[in-house]
Amino acid sequence: MPKHIVVVGATGEIGQAITRRLLERGERVTIVSRDPQAAQRLLPGATAYQRWQMDEVAPWQAILQGADVIMNFASAPVFAQKWTPAYREQLNTIHIQGTNIIVRAMQTIDRPPAVFINASAVGIYGYSKASNEPFNEQAVPDDDAFTNECFLWEKAAFAAEAFGVRVVLLRTSFVLDYQLGGLPPMAQATRNYVGGPILGAHWTPWIHIKDVQGLIEFAMDNQNVRGGLNLCAPDVVSQRDFQATLSRVLHRPALFAKPSWLLRLFMGEAATILIHGKRVIPQKALDLGYQFRFPTLEAALYDLLSENTRLTTPREER
Repeated sequence: MPKHIVVVGATGEIGQAITRRLLERGERVTIVSRDPQAAQRLLPGATAYQRWQMDEVAPWQAILQGADVIMNFASAPVFAQKWTPAYREQLNTIHIQGTNIIVRAMQTIDRPPAVFINASAVGIYGYSKASNEPFNEQAVPDDDAFTNECFLWEKAAFAAEAFGVRVVLLRTSFVLDYQLGGLPPMAQATRNYVGGPILGAHWTPWIHIKDVQGLIEFAMDNQNVRGGLNLCAPDVVSQRDFQATLSRVLHRPALFAKPSWLLRLFMGEAATILIHGKRVIPQKALDLGYQFRFPTLEAALYDLLSENTRLTTPREER
């Protein structure tokens, strides 16, 4: 029997990928978006399209009623603009307050869902200290603003466990997609002979979009998956090795190394994510038996950037 699944933030990179997979599976999907009409054009075939609400419980009660699974990917694009204090506050409002209102509504409906899958980020481990140690789901994080913000985001979602909901927190790394996210501009720069590593950068945990789909399905269907789940591949690499692999796949040299100060000038605090990445590993997924389709970076990039995969105009991302 098909599950009734509510997907909040379905037009973003991860939301699109998992929504398409759920529709392929024959599930009954309700899409919640800031622009339901645009979502319907982008993702036809869902059971219903509802408008995203930030701070009213009553509309959420009607949307969530009868859902077996709720997935929340609502966000603003992380690297869409320079991180000013105002933009960072906007992200926190969407992440924390948005999750809070969904959980509050979930608590008041007749039958809460069996599973709540909520977005998070590998930023939970922090960026204030350089480290070569592996960070699994049990690792002790740094004590910085990134950790504190992700902790509050996860705490808001984890509150649903108090009324019997299994909660999974997707600690997402750099998602590799051939149209959306950060890979297309990196690949285009490398194709145009202006690619290069970030000087002084550390680790770059990453994951192929097909394994994002696979791990979310795995989390939804496997009763043993709960709490934090690192969405990254086992083959975590340094930023320099990432660029070297990308250059090898595209048969282009990496000639233009980028100083970290230049990234900070244009990206603000978001540059810290690229400069001080942690060596995050998917220990829980491996322990529970998930089989990665693309466990190595070279295989992932060949799959996404081969001549049969075109870097076309990006799809809408919200």
